Amino acid sequence: MTAVDLMETRMLARTALIPLPHPAAPQTTAAHANIVPPGWPDEATAAMPGLFLRHCLSLREDRVRQVEARGDAESLLWEAPRRQVVQRHYRHPLPGGGPESSGATDLHALLDADGWPVAWWQRFVLGPASWPAWALPYAIEHQSMYAIEADPGTSAPKTAFSRPQAPHLKQHAFYIESFMDELAHATGRDPLAYRLGLLEAMPVHTRLLQHAAQRIGWGRSCVPGRGLGLALAGAGGVAVQVMDVSAGGAHGLCIHRVVVAVTCAPSEDRVTAQAMVAASVRASLKVALEGLRPGPSAWHPDRDPPEIVVDCFEQEDVVTPAPERAAAATLPALCNALFLCTGQRVREWPVSAGR
Repeated sequence: MTAVDLMETRMLARTALIPLPHPAAPQTTAAHANIVPPGWPDEATAAMPGLFLRHCLSLREDRVRQVEARGDAESLLWEAPRRQVVQRHYRHPLPGGGPESSGATDLHALLDADGWPVAWWQRFVLGPASWPAWALPYAIEHQSMYAIEADPGTSAPKTAFSRPQAPHLKQHAFYIESFMDELAHATGRDPLAYRLGLLEAMPVHTRLLQHAAQRIGWGRSCVPGRGLGLALAGAGGVAVQVMDVSAGGAHGLCIHRVVVAVTCAPSEDRVTAQAMVAASVRASLKVALEGLRPGPSAWHPDRDPPEIVVDCFEQEDVVTPAPERAAAATLPALCNALFLCTGQRVREWPVSAGR
C-alpha cells in the first residue's frame, strides 16, 4: 500500500501531524503537505522525502500552539469528500531569516455545494515577536490554525516604524490572499465578488475593496497577457491593493497602475500618509520583482514607475501604520494579477532558480 493509498483509507482520522521541511531538502513538493492519520508507518514516512513527520504532542509545547479554534474544522475536513477539499502549500521567508529561511504554510479549505468555504485549517511556521497577522477577516464558520514556533535565533528585523509587524503582515497576506484567490478561481467566481461575499460583516473591508476596484475599473475586459489582481491586509487596520499588470511581449512584465485604499487614524495627516504609503508600495514592488525573477524586461519600476493612487479612509481603532499594511498587500496582488496574465500560480517567494 502506498503512502497516498494509506492516507485515503484513513479519512476519519482526526489527529493531525505536523510536517516540517527537512533542511537538506528544501524542494519539498506540495503534494506531500497533508494532514497525516495516526498510525502512519515508518515506511510511509520514508516514502515522503523532505519531511519530518512529528506528532503534535511529541513536540515541545512552547514550539507548537493552536492560535485559532472555531467550530470543528478538523472533523469536517477529514470526513468530507476529497473533491470538496482544496489544499495548497506556500513558502515565504521568515522575517529576519533571509531568503532561504523555511517560512511556510499548509492550507486546507472545505467548500460547500455552492463553492463557499465552511472550514479553514492552517499550520504555519511562525517567527518570534509575531503580530497576530494570521487572523482571517473572512466569515468562515470553522477555523483551526496551528503555529510552529521558529528557531528562537531568528530575529525580526527592525522597521522604519520601530515595530516588528510588517514582515509578518507580508508573510500572512501572501498566504491568505493567494489562497483566497485560488478558491475563487477554483469555483469559477470573480475574486472580488468572492471576497465581498465573505465580508458582509466587515463594512470597512467591504468599502475599501469596492472603492479600490471601482477606481481601477475592475470587471473591464483585458487583452490576453494583461490582468487585474487584488489583495487585502487587515491586521490593526485595513489596506486593499488592486494592480493592473501585463506580462509577455516586448516589455516583459509591466505594472501599469496601482490603486491603494487604506485606513488611517483620525490624527494622521492625509497628505503625509498618502506619500508614505506610495513610497512603501514602490519599495515593496521592487523587492517583489527581485524575488519573482521575471527575466529580461524593458520595463523597470525605477525607469518607468507605475501610477500609484492612494486613498485614505478614517478609522478609529488603527494599530499598525498604513504603509506597513499597504506594503503587505503588494506581493499577493502582483502574484494574483500574474496568474491572469500567464496562467501560472506563484506559491513560493522568492521563486527558486529555474522555475
